[in-house]
Amino acid sequence: METEGLLQFRGNEKLSDISLTKASAPDADAIKGHKVVLAASSGLFFDLFTKEDQELVDEFKIPAFIETKSAVTEDPYNKAFAYMYCDQQFDKIRAELSPNNVFQLYSVAYTLKIKKLINDLEDFIVNDLLDNENSINFYLDGIRFESQKVTSACEKLLVQEFQEVCTSKDGHYFLSQLPLPYFQNLMKDNELNVDNETRVLECVEKYIRHRADIQPDKTEEEKKAERAAIEAAGEEPPPDPEEEEKAKKEEEFNALDDKGKIQWKKQAAGRMRVRGLRPTEKRELFKAIRFAFLTHQELLQCSRDPIFDEAKDYFIEGLTYKIEPEEVLDKDNTLISLNERAHYVRDALGDDFRDLNVNAPQRHRMDPTGDVHQERTLEDGPNRRAGTHRTDKSRSPLRNKPAPKGGSRAELAGQKSRYPGARKDQLSYPRRTLQGGMDDTFARAETDPYHDMGAPTMPPVRFAVPGQGRSRKHGPQANWADNQVAKKSFDYNYDMDENGCFFYLATQGGRKIWQNPHVIGQVQAFASSIGFGTVQDLVGRKCVNLRTLNEPFSFFGVDLGEGRKLLPTCYTIMNRNSSTHVLMNWHFEGSTDKLNWTILDRRVYMPSQLESASIHDNYAVDQEIIDSLCQKQQTNTWGIDQNVYNDIDSEGFRFFRIIQISPNSSGSDNLALSCFEIYGNIAAGRFP
Repeated sequence: METEGLLQFRGNEKLSDISLTKASAPDADAIKGHKVVLAASSGLFFDLFTKEDQELVDEFKIPAFIETKSAVTEDPYNKAFAYMYCDQQFDKIRAELSPNNVFQLYSVAYTLKIKKLINDLEDFIVNDLLDNENSINFYLDGIRFESQKVTSACEKLLVQEFQEVCTSKDGHYFLSQLPLPYFQNLMKDNELNVDNETRVLECVEKYIRHRADIQPDKTEEEKKAERAAIEAAGEEPPPDPEEEEKAKKEEEFNALDDKGKIQWKKQAAGRMRVRGLRPTEKRELFKAIRFAFLTHQELLQCSRDPIFDEAKDYFIEGLTYKIEPEEVLDKDNTLISLNERAHYVRDALGDDFRDLNVNAPQRHRMDPTGDVHQERTLEDGPNRRAGTHRTDKSRSPLRNKPAPKGGSRAELAGQKSRYPGARKDQLSYPRRTLQGGMDDTFARAETDPYHDMGAPTMPPVRFAVPGQGRSRKHGPQANWADNQVAKKSFDYNYDMDENGCFFYLATQGGRKIWQNPHVIGQVQAFASSIGFGTVQDLVGRKCVNLRTLNEPFSFFGVDLGEGRKLLPTCYTIMNRNSSTHVLMNWHFEGSTDKLNWTILDRRVYMPSQLESASIHDNYAVDQEIIDSLCQKQQTNTWGIDQNVYNDIDSEGFRFFRIIQISPNSSGSDNLALSCFEIYGNIAAGRFP
């Protein structure tokens, strides 16, 4: 007779020798179990059934599992018993698991001490489920259940995505709830992805303030001294906590009462309890801050704040090193760390971390037209020193890669880029997928971004009129004669090469070291809004997190300056270090007055996000391009059909922008990217 193995005995009375009820569902029918099967998988049942009086145990109430961050309320015990009765083969239950229920099953495995299931689940979580979206909840559950494998993997991911975490409201709450050892591990990591050390300072300050009114736990010495004082006064001493704990553990298996079986829940809750900090713990936490990379002003302000009393000498040493670094003779024995983190972002003007503005917060202003511009004040100005100006290629996501060989413009469309994430069709030209050809594609856009495509009109947006608004010390280049053309074209070679328009202006025609062209006034970047990052990042060279607010038709743009005009041939966009909230549908537009915009290139790779159903039918989904766009730090170069300039009789444009025409890949209206570059033919003006 062919049998189904142990699985045929699960839940029935065949050879059953124990009846199990669940504390989480007391009204449910009892489960018929088999002691030998349960004891072979579960440490809890093994300890219970191998006692001398195990024959008397014919009923057992299974402890309620520990609650997790999961919002799913399904009963995980069925999966646990299926695992035990199929000889602990994880593949039998793998298909039923997801990020929403995996830690519920882990909780049962933890409560019943099913060691193999714990190991299988940890491998599955780390290798198959963990991503940016669930890393925070997985991290908290990993701490709750003391899973070193899960917490280590989550920690690595959180270190990479920390810039996102520390700048969101939910992220600040998450950090404030972390137990001290785990919070310290994050803050100390050299690879912590922050653009400046001010982020770490703010996180540590908020963490300490969150616990300011909470008394720290008493030490064993303090508890003994307290008991001794009570005994000396002739009062009844309180019971010894250690003896109480031992008694409770004995009750787990001897008395088998509910009080004994909830010890796991109490211990898990205790690991997540927000505790007060002792002075020694604060001092140790302050060591995680890289004081040498804070600004002079930040060091002075924090040194006067009582919350930082335990770090006074750290601030003094940080100030000393910034003002007179040669005075710090024994750099190996300093109280503060002199090692910069791997992801600091700075422009070439402040590349020496001893400059007082190295991590100065950037300021933005919004002019009366609604555009966002970045201000630089004397307070933010660099303390320029000889020998401090150098390129920061080590920070680039394209670092240590050889430049590909050049080729003719005609060969570029098929040339394979040698940079990470590049595709062999890197230089992409618009596909003629619209009904009626491309004539409508490049029609002039006055108020409707889709023109005759049947899409809803774009809400009216006000733009800055040249010569109006608040003045800047370093405005775009002005007063160049139209006939003064020093360079003919900016020819694309490979992604993020040194042939682009912005790079040329940033190096002032290759005569000087690269400096952000917005900072030195060669161009002026602008945006519909700024949600994170600085507007100057748009014309930078690094992979940073730059995004707008969650607003429809968000855009980033660049003003080349008065008198300058360009006829673009292609443009490069660099994705940020994230695979979420990716730009999928957009226009690349040009303008001569920043009031009327012409669509030069339209890209739609996620037509389902467009509101008009008629548009959906005209675009084919290209999964290869979608996958490429979603890669972290991905660069893509998009070609522009040169016939557009004949169709609209254009003589070049001064203003350019990338406008998002639908929600992004995550369904929000944030326009998120790192930077972009433009190539093309000079139509008028002097460059630089």
